[in-house]
This record gives sequence, C-alpha cells and structure tokens, in this order.
Amino acid sequence: MGRRRKTKIDLIFLEFLVVLLLFLIPFYFLIIYNFEVRSFKVFQAKLVSLAFSILGINVYTEENFVILNNSFFEISWDSTGWKSIYILIALILATPVRFKRKYKYIIVAIFATILVNLSRILITIYSTVFFGVEFKFLHIFLWRYFMGVYVLTFWFLFIYNQKYNIGKELTILGRLYGRRKQP
Repeated sequence: MGRRRKTKIDLIFLEFLVVLLLFLIPFYFLIIYNFEVRSFKVFQAKLVSLAFSILGINVYTEENFVILNNSFFEISWDSTGWKSIYILIALILATPVRFKRKYKYIIVAIFATILVNLSRILITIYSTVFFGVEFKFLHIFLWRYFMGVYVLTFWFLFIYNQKYNIGKELTILGRLYGRRKQP
C-alpha cells in the first residue's frame, strides 16, 4: 500500500473517530443528567401489550408497567433501547459517506432497533413468567450482549453496502487536508 493511500485511509478513520466522539458528548450528558422521555416508555409498554395480545396472552399496562399474571414489569428508560438507537445512528452519521446515502439506513435503523428491542422485552417477560428463567440474568444477557452485537452487525451491514462510497464525503477534515470530491 502506497504512502498516499495509507494517509488517505488514516484521514478517513480519523474523521470517523472525531465525528463519533462529537456525537458521544451529548450521549454522555443525557446519561449524566438522567434525561428521559416518559411518553416513549409508555409507548414501548403499549407495544409490548399489543404484541402479547396478538399472541393471545392477556396483558395489562399501567403507564410504563406491563402486568402479566400478577407480575409487574417496568419499562424503564434504559429498557426502551434508546441507547442502542442513539449509538447506531451516531455510528451511521459518523461514517464518512454522503448524507443522502445515510438517511434511509437511519430510518430503517430506528424501526429495526425498536422491533428488536420489543422482541427482547417480550422474550424476557415471557421467559420469566412462563419458564421461570431468572429475570436479571436474561435481561442483562439480552441487553448487554445481544443488543451490542445487533448494533455492530447493523452498522457493519451499512459499511458493507457503502464500501465503495466511504471517504468520498467532504467533511471538515477532508476540506482541511484538500481531499477533492470524486465523481
């Protein structure tokens, strides 16, 4: 690999890291100041209730609580999957590709992440109530590991689909170092 190509790849990677770090600043402020959207928690609880109803299981919701067989499950702010949505959008936006190639993936990412998170909640509640699986273990396993793998897999698919377009976006670093817009 020539020195010029290596420098270009290094700049593309540096651009990605800088932009991603800029997106992570508000993310950490949201966590530190306990920001949450109550209506999104209630919406998720209603989605869980609707999904269980479609499966023929009698479930009730009260605000952001799901009640199944006299067991109460709170849909907390972290349970809504907002962190996965935020990180996935930040990864897509930080990838140096023209925005017109990103917005479709962002829309799909939001809906897909909501559906995957809904499935995670359904599996956790169902397994806890009907199979006696320990809630904390299942919740932590599906949250930390499965959702992390999901986010990275979705982003890798985005990168794979845009592999020939990466680095063609003129960003601040690209302008500073004189990278030209390619046809």
